[in-house]
Amino acid sequence: MTGPTGSQADKIALVTTTINVPHVLRLYRKYGPEVQFFVIGDRKTPHAEVDDLCRSLGLATYYSPELQQELDYACSDLIGWNTIQRRNIGFLEALKWGADVIVTVDDDNIPMDRAYLYRFWGLLNKPFSGLSVTRTSNDNWFDVGIYFDPPITHRGFPIDRCYEAVQRIEHVVDVQIGVAAGLWFGSPDIHVVDRISQDPQVHRCSQLLHAGLVVDPRVSTVFNSQNTAFRRELTPAMMMWSGVGRYDDICASLVSQRLMRERNLHVHFGQPFVYQQRNAHDWMKDLHDELWGMTYILDLAEYLDGQYLVQDTTVLDQMHNLYTFLPSFVPSIVKECGQAWLEDCEKVMGCT
Repeated sequence: MTGPTGSQADKIALVTTTINVPHVLRLYRKYGPEVQFFVIGDRKTPHAEVDDLCRSLGLATYYSPELQQELDYACSDLIGWNTIQRRNIGFLEALKWGADVIVTVDDDNIPMDRAYLYRFWGLLNKPFSGLSVTRTSNDNWFDVGIYFDPPITHRGFPIDRCYEAVQRIEHVVDVQIGVAAGLWFGSPDIHVVDRISQDPQVHRCSQLLHAGLVVDPRVSTVFNSQNTAFRRELTPAMMMWSGVGRYDDICASLVSQRLMRERNLHVHFGQPFVYQQRNAHDWMKDLHDELWGMTYILDLAEYLDGQYLVQDTTVLDQMHNLYTFLPSFVPSIVKECGQAWLEDCEKVMGCT
């Protein structure tokens, strides 16, 4: 992919999972003609229709369950089926292809900007100067949802910190971004309790989010996997966890931030925006699937903050240490799947 000025840019991969025919990919293709698409199916996916769509798009591969099994990834059986965590297979395939930037999207998102993929490219390829959420105490949390109208609570944000969210804004010059979290209008990604009680429709946000802002690496936040881009080297930290319900990508956001802190890499919130025409959900099932995270998310953050990471080692090496000594409240499948995932990462990263 080339940048907006015609310069050669990193190789960009777009990864999504689907159990529908993701016609919206036609719009993503219009906005990124040189981006490689990795479309990961599941047992409920209409395979022939999705495969036909990918063939018509060009530079797009559909991974049926049969094809995924042929890849023989160690983590595949541990992830299981009929789960969004199949997206991990897409991340591995993007690595194998040689992606420098990986964009992860949901199939019910509609990109709102012709510069959608170029914005992600710019954020992850150029130093950022502008607004920054800064540290004000020893236990800072920031919820980007406070800058929406009406205000919302991001899915996964600790309930105990909802009224303590940092709002101190300063400036930074020439910092590096590791993860760019694009935001969403329509039916946003919020706590299921807020979904049940309010079900907000969001069509506006603060000018701060239009401008974009970064979060100081010493400030904790959460981001999801529905409209997000990250650097290749962070991929070993981006595994969506099994066994934790709807906190699969939230746990990945905390893990990746712990690794980013060692490298002074920032999370960016802002454009590019998408409109979410939300797929049908069973709210009571969502509530059940968020209970583990509501209970343990602060404990997980505290555990990660307390881990010593050997300096001047790779993300892969540091992740091996983290997955070896997970606390007892983390389901055992996370450790088992995590080690298999890192084995797969090491294999495909060595291919490029």
